[in-house]
Amino acid sequence: MGDSISLIRGVRYKLALGLTTFALLLGTSILAFDVQPVRAHSGDVFSAWATVTPTIDGVISIGEWEDADSLTVNVIGANGDPHSLTLYVKNDATYLYLAVVVDDEYSDPAEMGYDFLNFRFDNDHDGVTEIGDDGLAIRYDCAVIEDTYNPTGVEGWSYSDISDGGTNDLTGAITHSNPVPNGMGIYTAEYRHPLDSTDDAHDFSLFIGDTVGFKFTLADGDPWPGPNGYFDWPSPTAADIIIAPPPPVIPEVPFGTAMTLVSMFIALIGFVGFKRFRPKF
Repeated sequence: MGDSISLIRGVRYKLALGLTTFALLLGTSILAFDVQPVRAHSGDVFSAWATVTPTIDGVISIGEWEDADSLTVNVIGANGDPHSLTLYVKNDATYLYLAVVVDDEYSDPAEMGYDFLNFRFDNDHDGVTEIGDDGLAIRYDCAVIEDTYNPTGVEGWSYSDISDGGTNDLTGAITHSNPVPNGMGIYTAEYRHPLDSTDDAHDFSLFIGDTVGFKFTLADGDPWPGPNGYFDWPSPTAADIIIAPPPPVIPEVPFGTAMTLVSMFIALIGFVGFKRFRPKF
């Protein structure tokens, strides 16, 4: 009888141990797959809360973008010309703000075509170009400022949102430091787009903590092949934007209230000390 009981206890113990081990392995597996969303992108991540609301005028004013997450990279155009590209990214509770500065780029006269400074987005951050992915386009002369979408699911395609019954939710501006025909200089462009517009069919919908992939493109209007300086960054993948939360709010305590609290604390310490160390008669 004693041996039977011992055998049963042994089986129960092994069963309990096995179930416990299985649960731990299952929990570890779940945690391993739930730590972070997959980023099928370049590893360049931008995230910053806007403490300064930029004026969208195509000019980087002093202090206007210091609160942004920024990066400067060297890129090579299709014609072999080098460029310096600087990107700025930040958001508040309503808008995503972007700015780019492209050095050593010609300003194009109309007869040579049209330069565009564009952003393309991977709305659901899965590394796959899909129909409806958002885009932003600004022409070199500000004559075209378009909120765009991908109509085909093929990378590089874009139509204006309004062409498909949507709305143009982009506010943008661009300047060139030497705006004469074929003048060498610096492009500066600024963009503002709602995090969550009402045009769900053509725009991303982003909230605090969400991640969206993006790529910047200088679409050079010069003839191809030849002097065309087209480039993508990053290439062939995309970078990421994480919508930043606002900084924590530390409540201010009025001076009078603070002094009252300090006085009460000192009085409490004194009372406790008196109770503990008062002489006994």
